[in-house]
Amino acid sequence: MEKSLALVREWGAGSDPENVGSTCVIAESKKTRDAVAKYFQTNGLKSSVIDENQNANLNHDSIYFSTMHRAKGLEFDRVVVLAPKSYLGDPLDTDSKRKLIYVALTRAKKDAALITV
Repeated sequence: MEKSLALVREWGAGSDPENVGSTCVIAESKKTRDAVAKYFQTNGLKSSVIDENQNANLNHDSIYFSTMHRAKGLEFDRVVVLAPKSYLGDPLDTDSKRKLIYVALTRAKKDAALITV
């Protein structure tokens, strides 16, 4: 979580730390998504969780948090993808997981980062 927070802060360098553009942290599960969102909040960043049935009305005053499945079809300036190391294991066993990572990374218009957890 520390790496993702540092990266988001770096991307927002030179501006108000709460105004880092449309940035989304994408996790593999709701549990991880919610834990990371809480971590960001406790470190002073405004956080918004994008739930399954919620319209994503994006503005630039918040860091967004989504699951890989919910992020499909959305676009952000910057994306941090948090993926379990197991998703990058043997290609024969992890093909569908690698595709999820690809879809998550391609949600970024400017910058993207993959962090294994």
